[in-house]
Amino acid sequence: MKKIILSFFMILSLVSLTGCEKDDFDASLEPPLSKEILTMAVPDFLTEEQQLLYRRAYSLYQHMFGGETSAIEYGEFSSQLGTTSQEHETIQIGSFSYTKSLGRYKDFFDFEKLIKSVFSARFWDERNIIDKEVGTEIYIEKDKSLYFIEFSRGSGYFYNKNFPDKFELLEKKDTLISFNVIGHYSQVWPYENETSLMRNERRKTSYDYVIEFPITLVLTDEGWRFDKFYTALADEKPFEEVYPY
Repeated sequence: MKKIILSFFMILSLVSLTGCEKDDFDASLEPPLSKEILTMAVPDFLTEEQQLLYRRAYSLYQHMFGGETSAIEYGEFSSQLGTTSQEHETIQIGSFSYTKSLGRYKDFFDFEKLIKSVFSARFWDERNIIDKEVGTEIYIEKDKSLYFIEFSRGSGYFYNKNFPDKFELLEKKDTLISFNVIGHYSQVWPYENETSLMRNERRKTSYDYVIEFPITLVLTDEGWRFDKFYTALADEKPFEEVYPY
């Protein structure tokens, strides 16, 4: 069954690359999943359906909060989408400039359906905020279109992809599952008397520190949704921030 589900999403991703579009938007079949996400480590204490939901949440979170917000365009799955902000319409709201989406989820209500099919309303309302003092949202609706604040914070500086994420189950009930995702990280700079090449080789067999991120999955009237979510890649931190003493 697991192979059937993953194979279906691989076929869907290939169809997406050809530029084919569905007549009706089915949020349960979104987003398209890369081969990397389809084969990455997932919690073995989740059901196959919950594991697929985790992969979908991971992809969405990485595209929205894992580096550049413009990644929500899912341009890697379209041969027709422009990549520069100059090709997009922008509007000014307060002190923030919003870019109009031209991508896969340019229809805001498709985007909203997708978000609601993966994350809880509480999580989304809290995470989709860039300025908590005034409640400025990153992704918004205007004239039925998706607009977003375009910015980049980078990722992957410390995350050591040579070591798959690990998972620690904390609690499992009929309506709630909580666990930690554990990421592995290495210092950016070589050690003393170590070349960059030596550092790269060392990273293949060892890491410097780990970070645990809490994940919560809750059962709602619409099904399972993530009420707390992180990815070890998007939410990486330098050693000094994790271990200040």
